[in-house]
Amino acid sequence: MNFDFLKPVDEALLAYAKMQQNQSLGQSIEIYTSQSNLPEVLNKKIAIVGVEEGRAAVNNYGTGDSFNEVRKELYKLFPGNWPLSVVDLGNIEQGSTIEDSYFALKELLS
Repeated sequence: MNFDFLKPVDEALLAYAKMQQNQSLGQSIEIYTSQSNLPEVLNKKIAIVGVEEGRAAVNNYGTGDSFNEVRKELYKLFPGNWPLSVVDLGNIEQGSTIEDSYFALKELLS
């Protein structure tokens, strides 16, 4: 399947993830960047993806803009004592129309 609509995680954010403690999510997840291929999602338990879409947000200006800040906090977390396989697929870029963004998300989820 073609996932050209996915924008990789910024390299600076990857460096931030790798600076976290050894047992943290930032050290243990696969992250899609411009320097790596799209990670395999088969057999993964959790996939992180941002959707850069906020045109239908009511009273919530800026929705779809701050994924790097959310990722920084996620990368600091510890998964606990259970087998957890996580992949960060980056962001779905805002489409020409809101329907385009929804279509891209639907394609990714299917």
